[in-house]
Amino acid sequence: MNGLDIEEELVKNGFTSKDLAVMREYLRRDGTTYLILLHKLRSKFLVMLIIILLIMAGIVYTINFESGEMIYSYIAALCVAVPIVCLVKSVRLGYKAFIYKIKE
Repeated sequence: MNGLDIEEELVKNGFTSKDLAVMREYLRRDGTTYLILLHKLRSKFLVMLIIILLIMAGIVYTINFESGEMIYSYIAALCVAVPIVCLVKSVRLGYKAFIYKIKE
């Protein structure tokens, strides 16, 4: 498949023209292909989910087994980590790539 075929398939699966423009910029900058880029975006999305789940697991553990004072630090960590991770990682593109790879 060439780039146009993949772009048409991506549009059919929920990617917008803005998403494709961002992806083209990533492709131009990294010199890679759409399939490799989709795999990278999917991986970044999974890493973000794991980070959030680990922080949430810390909150649940603290609520159940530790003092209530530590809960505030976990909630603060969650409030700080989630926006940072969302800004650093392309969450929306990662989510769409994740769903696209599941459907594939």
